[in-house]
Amino acid sequence: MAEPAESFVGMVLADRYELSSVLGQGQSGMVFKARHRQLDRFVALKLLMPDNMADKSAFMRFEREAHSIGRLNHPNIVTVFDLGRWRNERPFLVMDYIEGQDLQDVVGKDGRLPIARAVRIVAQICSALSHAHKRGVIHRDLKPRNIMLIDAEDVMDFVKVVDFGIAKPFDADQSEALTLEGYVVGTPLYMSPEQCSGGKVDARTDIYALAILLYKMITGVNPISGKNLTEIMSNQINMQPLPFEDACQYVHVPRSIQSVIFRALSKDADLRQSSMSEFRKELNDAFEHESAKRAGREEEQHGTVVIGGMATFDPEAKGEIGSHSKIIDKLREKAEAGDTSAQYDLVLRLEFGQGCKPNLAEAARWLRQAAQRGMSQAQWRLGDHLLRGEGGFGVSPIEAVQWLTKSAEQGYDAAQFSLGWCYEYGLGVPIDVRKALACYQAAAKQGNAQAKEQLKLHLGHNEKTTGTYDISGFAAQERIPDDPEAIFAMASKLRDSGQRGTDRERAIQLFQRAAAMGHDLAQVALVELSLIETARPDLQSDAMNWLEQASAQKNQRAKLLLCACLKNGIACAKNPTRALELLSSLANDDKNVTAQAMFGSSMLTGDLAARNIPRGITLLKQAADAGDGLARWKLAICCRNGVGVPKDPRMLEQLFAQSAEELFPQAVEEFWRPAALGFGDAIQIFKSMSASGNKNALFWMGIASEFGLGTPRDLNAAMKYYQDAHTKGLSNAQKAIDRVKTQVQESRSLA
Repeated sequence: MAEPAESFVGMVLADRYELSSVLGQGQSGMVFKARHRQLDRFVALKLLMPDNMADKSAFMRFEREAHSIGRLNHPNIVTVFDLGRWRNERPFLVMDYIEGQDLQDVVGKDGRLPIARAVRIVAQICSALSHAHKRGVIHRDLKPRNIMLIDAEDVMDFVKVVDFGIAKPFDADQSEALTLEGYVVGTPLYMSPEQCSGGKVDARTDIYALAILLYKMITGVNPISGKNLTEIMSNQINMQPLPFEDACQYVHVPRSIQSVIFRALSKDADLRQSSMSEFRKELNDAFEHESAKRAGREEEQHGTVVIGGMATFDPEAKGEIGSHSKIIDKLREKAEAGDTSAQYDLVLRLEFGQGCKPNLAEAARWLRQAAQRGMSQAQWRLGDHLLRGEGGFGVSPIEAVQWLTKSAEQGYDAAQFSLGWCYEYGLGVPIDVRKALACYQAAAKQGNAQAKEQLKLHLGHNEKTTGTYDISGFAAQERIPDDPEAIFAMASKLRDSGQRGTDRERAIQLFQRAAAMGHDLAQVALVELSLIETARPDLQSDAMNWLEQASAQKNQRAKLLLCACLKNGIACAKNPTRALELLSSLANDDKNVTAQAMFGSSMLTGDLAARNIPRGITLLKQAADAGDGLARWKLAICCRNGVGVPKDPRMLEQLFAQSAEELFPQAVEEFWRPAALGFGDAIQIFKSMSASGNKNALFWMGIASEFGLGTPRDLNAAMKYYQDAHTKGLSNAQKAIDRVKTQVQESRSLA
């Protein structure tokens, strides 16, 4: 078993790097915070995982990361300044130690980012990757975790791009390529179609991933997703991205910015922007055009523009070129004297770090003062922050409605729209669809695009014929039953509709209503949604409360989730003792099949329960006999390795065949990450499913045969698998067929 990363803390590498703490651990390496003993400075040190020492490709990939970053010299790219070997065998590389947050945590905490802030972040990423591309390096694994944001003096959100671990030089020798064309490498939620199908990658692959990042920052959700790894990769190839209005209806994204993003998300790489410089120029042009178009609709004395419903300060709007600190000091003087315009200017500067470091506490103080003095724009912004829990405020829907009402009464259209949203979904007020309709209509009359879209979506607005609104379907929402079972059924139907926008929001509201009435399945549904809806911190904060309530009602699904949360420290502090008690009770007293599989697996590894292989095998057999796929998978591994049971190839084949359909997503994941367990187990699943004609399994067997992964390399067999997959309707198999044909022709010409 591999040594845990914590066991390395305190060691000294190369007589100068003292490992202080663990920063992270991935497939290829462990990352530590370390102190350079001679220079007395902190660095980040990445050490190759012990399990990868025997893997030549992993070993070479690790060293290539150092050489890839070593060729780059850009302020927005992490700097590598040392490469060495520990005990003359295990390589390590030394980089800048970055104190900040990664983009995943920032978006997870804030739910989504204002468009102005997102564009500012993306511009820096474009600059970094343009530099890398010009030097022949593609990143290929852009994702929120690989974007670090730090505060550098007066600059907010200074970007550092990290983790070039699977970066590929344009001029890589294909005979020695460590990440072969045709073999997928990357993170599926951010992978381009050509990556997912094993095609050729270039700079446009990074452009596709960056467009997904920008979409995620603006909306809080991914444009393309799926239930498992296989579905996500298939959707990246075949499915169009989710429209912005479905992803997050509360945010208005200008069409000009949408078009830039959707061009970058084209399935055909030839239709995307050709370079990062072109993508950045198109995005900046669209943003500046929208800023200029909307600037006239804001109060000029604030020097603000509104993009996506979120105001952000434009420091050049009033020609304020000069010392930012002097401007801030002058604004504070005016704000202290009661000038609401100065107070609101300060709010925008302090929230977004324009000319100063962000200070949400001070921004919140000035925002409340401006709102109390009757400024409609400040009242709307305060209400909006209280509704979302942003801007230094906690979530308080009731107070939010009070401020939105005051702003709406002054005719501020953004507040009228927000207030309509509250009445429609019962945020801080009882659901009242007629009041919601009135608010939307008032905002729409002033040209509010979001209100118009909401009316068109729900009310069947037809300007060309009647110019009126048909409220019959909308008003039917008032008749929500009082029966928690009926409410739960309505919520489940909306949740399963597949829409991420309004339907998902309605489902959450209805689940919350049923949960408050004590419906245990609704309580569990909310917990499951909290793990998906990272943009909803209110769901996550209530998750443990719902789990405890549902568990008290003997809901076994709730107990399993509670066990997982306590074991892994999700939404609560880790408590392995209580987690073990719950798991043991479910497995032994309640005879829960899933718990038996989990408990048995834990006994094999000793990660939660005490190691007891005979008892673990017994529990796994009980669960496998009851049809649990996880138990069959674990038993199959034991049969293969002779752990607790004799090695038995026939039993291994039988177990795989019994649960092939259930295990296919897990098999793909293990196949996609071969360093974890190896290819063998996945190949067993693929073979079993290929025999029954599963098109995805046929495709993966094609990949395995083409590149000799877990099975002998055989281009003829690969061609047959790909052709069968294409016949079954898998369109992206055609690229693989063409690729294999080319390889066969080349091999014949050489012969």
